[in-house]
Amino acid sequence: MLLIEAGPDYPDLETLPDELKFGYGTGHLLVVSRTHNWDYAATATAEGREFRLPAGLVTGGSSAINGQLFIRGVPDDYDGWAAEGNSGWSFSDLLPYFRKIETHANFGGEYHGREGPIPVHRYPREQWSPISRAYYEACRAEGFPEFDDANLPMSTGVGPSPFNNPNRIRFSTALGYLTPARERSNFEIAADTLARRIVFDGNRAVGVEVEQNGVRHVIEGAEIVVSAGAIGSPWLLLRSGIGAAGQLFPLDIPLVRDLPGVGKNLKDHPAVPLWFLIRPEFVMGADDPTGQCMLRYTAQNSPIHTDMFIREVQLTEKLLLWAGIYAESSVGEVRIVSPDPNTRPSINFNFLDDPFDRRRMREAVRLAITLSEHENMRAILAERLIPGDDELATDAALDRWIEQNVDSGKHLTSTCRMGPAGDPLAVVDHEGRVHGVENLRVADASIMPRPPRGNTNATTIVVGERIAELIARRPTVNIS
Repeated sequence: MLLIEAGPDYPDLETLPDELKFGYGTGHLLVVSRTHNWDYAATATAEGREFRLPAGLVTGGSSAINGQLFIRGVPDDYDGWAAEGNSGWSFSDLLPYFRKIETHANFGGEYHGREGPIPVHRYPREQWSPISRAYYEACRAEGFPEFDDANLPMSTGVGPSPFNNPNRIRFSTALGYLTPARERSNFEIAADTLARRIVFDGNRAVGVEVEQNGVRHVIEGAEIVVSAGAIGSPWLLLRSGIGAAGQLFPLDIPLVRDLPGVGKNLKDHPAVPLWFLIRPEFVMGADDPTGQCMLRYTAQNSPIHTDMFIREVQLTEKLLLWAGIYAESSVGEVRIVSPDPNTRPSINFNFLDDPFDRRRMREAVRLAITLSEHENMRAILAERLIPGDDELATDAALDRWIEQNVDSGKHLTSTCRMGPAGDPLAVVDHEGRVHGVENLRVADASIMPRPPRGNTNATTIVVGERIAELIARRPTVNIS
């Protein structure tokens, strides 16, 4: 079995660079170094505002650069996947995998594991920072219920954030899964190796054309498993001739299979940043734990339970309230613009296209402002930096500010959506097999029909576990 990785590989914790290793300090939110980051250009809204989109370029993928929250969706998320014709993907089907992947330091029982490869913990309230305690009190004063375990079914309200960063170490899948696999005689990693395209014999995938140190060659495989993420996986399929014929013909890419859904259905959790200046006596060190408290709630008059979130993150002298939507209605797209893998794809999120999203985002910003004005928060915050009073004066002004500041929650999914063959935009079936071709699967967040109402790291690992169990026992080439 061969794992092909476009970025570098670090064989142990000692060789791991600090920006990947540490969950707090230089790498707390997201790594920005292009050594480990695809650093895509993306368009946020239909109006065309561009921003930079991080994605992991290293073994472990985006789990090696992320914000380390380990939050599941709610049961309705996964039951909805199954109801759309994806048998084996209901919450009850996936719960054993959620338990299998984790070693939870605080909880056991029927909903948590104690022997998995990813360590999970939460900070006890007596260790919370002053801002986390103040934020919790503000949320409770607004009438939100409290929870102790964010990953219990239908958990909602305010409570501690679950993390996968024990002792400040960002515990990626490279550490949790690749480390114990490195001693296997049948496993090899080809790092700094770019997968240019999948090679086919008719409609049968037979290998991968790769480039390493400027040299191209083909690696043959009995089965190809694409795990390049919600941008990389559809981009690779399109370069390989799998996608909408109308996209591929103008680029002179030979069509292998006309699958219009490849790159469509781009989903994410849009969010906006509210920034505050913290009083000097409450400024934290760069390495101090932060963001220990989170709010999950249901928007007013929303039919979707727990469709919103507001997180607090203190970054030394500033506080970020990160307000966003867990169940967005707007849909984006990834489009190929060249068969050359060195020419990045076009990524358009189309955030806030749906008025329902605009209303909920506006409500989230005003709620975050209300929370910041609680007496315990006012004792810590010196000044609101953005949005300003003028931008909050009217709904129209606030909508303009939101449009100018909306960002990706970095929870991208659904660009190779799972669904039955009768679904015209489905790309893979319920076992991750690409429709209409042989020996090719996709196993990452791109196959989720919709993102879960939570951060996607835990669910993406479950997707990998589930597909791995379904794969026949034969040689596999895995592309990361």
